Amino acid sequence: MAADSRVRWRCRRGIRELDLVFARFLERHYATLTPPASACFDRLLEEHDLDIYDWLLGRLTPPPDYQALLAKLELEPQVGLPPARA
Repeated sequence: MAADSRVRWRCRRGIRELDLVFARFLERHYATLTPPASACFDRLLEEHDLDIYDWLLGRLTPPPDYQALLAKLELEPQVGLPPARA
């Protein structure tokens, strides 16, 4: 499933680092998402930018439903993101 313009628009965030994270994810992984994973991604896009950012940095524990999806986002080295906390 290709990322349609609606999904691309929803991936535009108020934090530049998240724009980079989501743009790379769309290019590399979005087309291979299963329908349940795609629905999870849609729900993730409804979350607040700072929550998503803190989940990616390991500052907050993400809800269990998002953990597998966020792991895919974290696997990609991102310009501008500090290293996640161990």
